[in-house]
Amino acid sequence: MVDQRSQTRLEDTRPVRATEQLDWPRLAAYLRVHLRPDEMAGLGMSPDTPETPGIEVEQFPGGHSNLTYLVRYGGMELVLRRPPFGPVPPTAHDMAREYRWLSALNPVFPLAPRPYLFCDDASVVGAIFYAMERRRGLVVRHEEPPALAGRPDARRRVSEALVDTLADLHTIDVTREACRGLGSRPVSSSVKCVDGPNAGIDRRSPSCRTWRRSQNG
Repeated sequence: MVDQRSQTRLEDTRPVRATEQLDWPRLAAYLRVHLRPDEMAGLGMSPDTPETPGIEVEQFPGGHSNLTYLVRYGGMELVLRRPPFGPVPPTAHDMAREYRWLSALNPVFPLAPRPYLFCDDASVVGAIFYAMERRRGLVVRHEEPPALAGRPDARRRVSEALVDTLADLHTIDVTREACRGLGSRPVSSSVKCVDGPNAGIDRRSPSCRTWRRSQNG
């Protein structure tokens, strides 16, 4: 049913760690029923398919919190995210929140991956999870990738693209219907710094009070 490759096809995935295995046959059965072939180009199966397709599973090793898996199923590549094993604080590792934000962002910010499904039935893989499309790209971790090593021009392009992408992300109108109600009113990091206990700023000064009023809208 499950093929966990000893040799990964891409450098950004690895075989699933022994302590982080899930119930792969049960996941395959769940995907067979709940994925929508009419909304997913390339998905070569449907709920009427007589036999549940097998799945191939690898793991994205980066990150220090939620578990992220690469699942090849029905001719497609999906990314599955779930909380870590063990006790989880009530408001931490909120998969539902991630799913809602991606659902709202993807139509207006194409760089955000498209979410495919959300499962709140913890009996499937041991916790709630969601699945989204897989995006490919150059993964920069602790060491500089060969494609960037010794190439100042490439480093500059990556740095500029990062800044441009963050700027584009912050132009999204969070008051639009799709985003409204997803969270509390955004508070800028500068407001947090000024209001923080160690800011070292005279908040009573006219200039500070004027700036603070502008941030409050």
